[in-house]
Amino acid sequence: MPMPDNWVDYRPQWRELAGMDEIKTHLQPYTAFDMPHLLLSSPQPGTGKTTFAYALADRLDVPIHLFNASSKRTRGIEFIEEDVAPLARCGREMVILLDEADQLTPAAQMALKGVMENCGAIFILTTNNVAKVDKPIQSRCLAFTFKPFSKDIAKQWLETLAAHNGKLVYDLPTGTLDKIVDTHRGDMRAMINTLQTVISLKGEDNRVKFLMSLYSVDFDVKLFYEYINDKSFTDALKMMQKSGDIRNTLKVITEYVIENIPSKGEIIHHIADAYRDFYLGMPEQVVMAVFCQNMIESAPLYP
Repeated sequence: MPMPDNWVDYRPQWRELAGMDEIKTHLQPYTAFDMPHLLLSSPQPGTGKTTFAYALADRLDVPIHLFNASSKRTRGIEFIEEDVAPLARCGREMVILLDEADQLTPAAQMALKGVMENCGAIFILTTNNVAKVDKPIQSRCLAFTFKPFSKDIAKQWLETLAAHNGKLVYDLPTGTLDKIVDTHRGDMRAMINTLQTVISLKGEDNRVKFLMSLYSVDFDVKLFYEYINDKSFTDALKMMQKSGDIRNTLKVITEYVIENIPSKGEIIHHIADAYRDFYLGMPEQVVMAVFCQNMIESAPLYP
């Protein structure tokens, strides 16, 4: 398969999928005629859920239809009744991929449950927040949780992508892959975008300067949470604006939440929404402001 202009759009084949051996082994016996509906979840973006769905459809030799369920047009019951249901009930074997299915409204999820029960299509639902997917839908799916890619798997895949494009990572500054992998901590989408950027730059000096800019942000999460608990929107937002890379900042915040905040469900949801808005192209400053406001609405963050 030729490389697309945007490397992150490259869809590997089933045999090329790395770091997913357990899930692949579980699904290997199934065919297009008996494959169950799937629910693929991960609290972090870039863990390969969508890529896996495309590779599975390719292995089953069936077409795949992708819908992003997070937009205003595709969140409601009309979308399920007018777009998804007729497609699912057309009598053809196919995969219907609903990305960010947790964004569907309750009415849409109720309608989707009925469609899933009475069709020949294979539904694959992806989500960063499985708790927002209705239990009846969860019960109709085989569920898998995707973990961030290990460092070795990530480096292996980046080398493969570079080779597909006729590039050798050994021509890059020393430690390039280690720096990219350490910076993005399991987010393969971000790693691929960064690698493509590095390779596109002309000259060793420009590449080294770009890699130096990837160093993790010095972000005082505890002080940030104090601002949130004090409902000081301006101070919290200024902290994020000074931190630089929003992706690194969100990862630092996520790690702190997991280790220190007992009731973390709603906060993880805010973090997932911020990642989604960022990757959908919303301006970084707007993402920061919305995230801070959502966090303040959830305060206090301590028991």
